[in-house]
Amino acid sequence: MTTTCARIAIFVTCITLLAAAPADAQLQFPSSWAGVWEFTTTERDCGSTTITDMYTDIDTICTGDDFSAGDEAEFNCDGFINDSAIDIDCSSTFDIFPGCELTIAYVVIGTRTGNNISGNETFSMTYVGDCPFADECTDGDIVGVRTAAEPPGCTSTAVTRLDWGRAKTLYR
Repeated sequence: MTTTCARIAIFVTCITLLAAAPADAQLQFPSSWAGVWEFTTTERDCGSTTITDMYTDIDTICTGDDFSAGDEAEFNCDGFINDSAIDIDCSSTFDIFPGCELTIAYVVIGTRTGNNISGNETFSMTYVGDCPFADECTDGDIVGVRTAAEPPGCTSTAVTRLDWGRAKTLYR
């Protein structure tokens, strides 16, 4: 059985890694995505049709924002963002402790038409070795509406995949 403290330690490590994707011109938002967006995500366990959570986030995207921001290069991301689509696949594998390895994968695919976005995100954590944790996978449908244009002197207020609200969802 997994303890709450162990899950919190893994969560903190995951946040660090997800925020560490290197900047890449293909992974920067073009001006067509700029603005204040309201996203609603409907989430389920992978392979299930039963909704496990539904939540709304507000996110400001500025022209040229990276898909992920950070100073380290621990997380490998491939894909693209263009005027009408986003298709990104990120992953990282690391030792949690000797004999226990974790692979985190995050995939987001979606389309943007004018002030509307629809897509899907999948987040998984897979353990290898002598790990006291069960693999986890969530799948979410995303619908977004731009509620305002890019503000002057735009400052991002990005809501990352693993913000505090997401921690509650992943670790109940």
